Amino acid sequence: MTSTTHRLSPYSLRDKLNELADLLVRLNTLNLADTSPVDGLRAPLGSRVPPGMREFLDQDEAERLVRFIDYYASSWCGVLVDAYIVDTLPWTVTDRLRLLSGHTDWICSHEDSMWPIYMDDDVNELRGLARRIVGRENRHIRTGHGCVDPACVGQLVSTLGADNADGTARRDGALTCDRCAVSVPFDTWSRWPRARVIWITPEHAARLHGGCTVAAVRTKASRGRWRRVGTGRTVRYHVDDVRP
Repeated sequence: MTSTTHRLSPYSLRDKLNELADLLVRLNTLNLADTSPVDGLRAPLGSRVPPGMREFLDQDEAERLVRFIDYYASSWCGVLVDAYIVDTLPWTVTDRLRLLSGHTDWICSHEDSMWPIYMDDDVNELRGLARRIVGRENRHIRTGHGCVDPACVGQLVSTLGADNADGTARRDGALTCDRCAVSVPFDTWSRWPRARVIWITPEHAARLHGGCTVAAVRTKASRGRWRRVGTGRTVRYHVDDVRP
């Protein structure tokens, strides 16, 4: 029996390196930490992150990721120099990633077949981290649907209104995993069977009861002991209890 060695696609690796370079440009232009003082700002007691501290944590994470990308890109380019593929290396990390994307044919045909596979895994991990940090300012709406990758434990979120890696507005309606960043196009997930609605808002319940007020719905829910989840503004009622 002859054994076959898996070879990575140079076109896939090239696209990933170019995307990582675009994400790095956006990471370098981010200003997540606003150091301007805010009058009267006091942090509440407890284990929650104080107001304004989350932005500093995000900025620190972005700076550490840039250093990681610099380290990996320099290491990968060092292999090209040692093999006499290139003579000198560009100064910026972005140009080094572009340089690597132009030599993916040689990388994927390297004598050590595991090196491009390990490199692809590192690029995927760096891309996922960069995507999450770049898109942290966007509002992600959870769909409750698990990732399409069986090995991933993330959930699909709506990224409508977010930006692509090149800075253009994203309007394709695709869903993206919040963990591995895999994307599911609208043409795919729109054909999935829809789950039955179980919990509805008080406003929706008021429309079901002929347009009564929300206060009347809350009174009916209390007297009828409707099943509920959440409290206050986030309360939801079971649809079977709401139906007149």
